[in-house]
Amino acid sequence: MINMDYSTHARGKLIKEYRDNNEIVSKEGVVLKDCIFPSISYAARFVTGKSQNGYDTWKVNDTTTLGEYLIDAGIRKIKRRNR
Repeated sequence: MINMDYSTHARGKLIKEYRDNNEIVSKEGVVLKDCIFPSISYAARFVTGKSQNGYDTWKVNDTTTLGEYLIDAGIRKIKRRNR
């Protein structure tokens, strides 16, 4: 399920089109069809309803973010600084 609250600052034409199409997202926020996004952050924004860094938002398990997993696997070279 996606967060149906959608921040006005988390813009995106594609996100709005997907969210507004009841064949793709139900009134309850259930995603009914596959959605394709240009980036993992865009997909995270679609799900959460606000601007997100996809590397920090998506998790491969309960404790490991996608970014951490990709760094550990040698696929992603950049390590983000803690804020």
